[in-house]
Amino acid sequence: MSLPSHPDRRATAFTAEEQSNTLAELQRLAITVDEDVVGLKKLIARQYDVEQTIANLKARIVQDAHARAQREREAETTGGFREATAKTRRRLPVPARIATPAELDALIRQLQALRIDIAYTEFDIVIGEV
Repeated sequence: MSLPSHPDRRATAFTAEEQSNTLAELQRLAITVDEDVVGLKKLIARQYDVEQTIANLKARIVQDAHARAQREREAETTGGFREATAKTRRRLPVPARIATPAELDALIRQLQALRIDIAYTEFDIVIGEV
């Protein structure tokens, strides 16, 4: 699944913080293995998690881009922002365990980035599916 290009880039532009959070989510999947058959098996086993995470991130980016574009179209047609009548729902995966300050910082950045969308989105928190 490739990300569709959008003619109006301002509607789909993500903040540096959102980009950083997405990158951090991908970097959490990185593992170090020995350069042997056992290491290769670990990499192959990890491939599914990586592919699923990437697919979920792409879907979330596309969904967010559509929601932002719709909000901007509504703002342009109504002459300003107004409260959304129906909020969209989105899953929010949160790690079940945070072991390092970097993991905590990544979660805090992720939550802070959600402030932008809270007026238009309800989040279903899923613990342990990161």
